[in-house]
Amino acid sequence: MLHIRAIVGKEKRVYGHLRLSRGCVEGPLPDMTITKPPAIGTLSVRTEVVTLTDPNFGKCGPGHSGDGVVVYYKATAAGQDAFEYQMSSPGLPTTTWTVGVEVR
Repeated sequence: MLHIRAIVGKEKRVYGHLRLSRGCVEGPLPDMTITKPPAIGTLSVRTEVVTLTDPNFGKCGPGHSGDGVVVYYKATAAGQDAFEYQMSSPGLPTTTWTVGVEVR
C-alpha cells in the first residue's frame, strides 16, 4: 500500500506510470481504471513526461523517461481517505495500486 499526505483543496501528485520496452524505449501509455474511488477527494489523470527513479526497474535504470500516465488526488475535506486503481498495458500483467491518504 502506498501512503500519501494531502492538504484540503491542493492537488497532490500520487504516482507516475511509464511503460518501457525491453530496450528501454518508450511504449504505449498504460490504461488506468479506478476500482475504488476516494471518499473525500477526487482523482485526475494526465499524460506527462515520467522519469524513472527506481534503481530496480529491470534493465532500465534511473533516468530513463517518456510520456506516461500521472495520477493526482485532490481532497475536499480533512480526514483519512483511500482509493484503489489498476494500471494495464497490452502484453503485461495488470497491477493494482492501493493508496491511503492522510488529509489535513
